[in-house]
Amino acid sequence: MKRACITVSGIVQGFGLRYSIRIIAGRHKLKGRVEYLSDGSVGIICVGKSDIIEKFIEEMRVVKEPIRIYNIQTKYSEPTGEYKQFIIVTGSINEEIMEGFSSWFMHLDNMNGTTNKMNGKLDSMNGKLDNIVSNTGKMLTKQDEIVNAIQASTSEIRNMTNQRIQRLEDNARTHS
Repeated sequence: MKRACITVSGIVQGFGLRYSIRIIAGRHKLKGRVEYLSDGSVGIICVGKSDIIEKFIEEMRVVKEPIRIYNIQTKYSEPTGEYKQFIIVTGSINEEIMEGFSSWFMHLDNMNGTTNKMNGKLDSMNGKLDNIVSNTGKMLTKQDEIVNAIQASTSEIRNMTNQRIQRLEDNARTHS
């Protein structure tokens, strides 16, 4: 078992990173804490097996926008036995409420961006569907022209055949 003291710097405060870290730590069954530091970074102390801590750090790098982790510094030492679970060290209620609102607005903004992209794709699909409908209309018009031509040809062939049969019958009567 090892105790890792981790400092995460970048755009890391005010967007729910501590809560994401707690969830990741829970998945890896780590004990310790996460807190905001006065220099704008996030401090983490976690206790667990070295390979599990490394996996935890790698998974922590894959957090969502607008959080941007620029640097992760890790110092290892021997565990002290002070942690029984993984906790979030929180600030005042006002700070926590503001972070909650910031996180909510961040997710709302991400959803809005995604919605705008989807609308653009839907507009493109609608244009393609309009082309398909237009081409289908042209094909149906051409099909109607072909059917009419076939019907006219069939009618003409029927008339010619009837006339030929009539001549043959007339010839047969005259020669009998």
